[in-house]
Amino acid sequence: MSWQNKFYDAPEPDKVVFEVVFSEKEGGGTVDVTELDGDLPAGSVVGLATGNIYKPIKGATLVKAIGAEDTNIEIAKGSGFKQGEFIAFGGKAVAITAINSSDASKDVLTTAAFGTTVAIGAKGYQAKSAKASGAEAIYTPAYLTGNKLEGGTVNNFVRLVNGASVRAVTTNIAPEILANLKSINLV
Repeated sequence: MSWQNKFYDAPEPDKVVFEVVFSEKEGGGTVDVTELDGDLPAGSVVGLATGNIYKPIKGATLVKAIGAEDTNIEIAKGSGFKQGEFIAFGGKAVAITAINSSDASKDVLTTAAFGTTVAIGAKGYQAKSAKASGAEAIYTPAYLTGNKLEGGTVNNFVRLVNGASVRAVTTNIAPEILANLKSINLV
């Protein structure tokens, strides 16, 4: 007698981002993720773009330290960065001239020589322009998304969190961004 049972892998669960949420924007808000190819995870930073529409401020985690003369920056998958955008670490921002996403575990961004060293595990952010120091985020950080959003969609109504204890290991929040989010604590 044959039972013919099949085994199906369980879908990968979403990562736990929030330990405690104690403050949200009343009524939530609208987030536009039309420019993202992948999903925007819960706990992503957004800033006001136009009108009442918020857009994500992309973040990245280094998987390999950056040397002063390095022209390649290796970051964890899922950041959403694209060619022509600017990535910043420690306030220094450079333009992304090419992206190699062929490796399943990381993306390699080609840039001009970074000019300073940055440690593995450092968090970066999307900047407005290339700058030697004090690079501003593309939007002023305002909230964290309370839910995961599907990339390539517009008019996503979502919880907007402005007060919470957040797991540092599951988010890409750079210290420069966190400084603008006064009631967000990394644990």
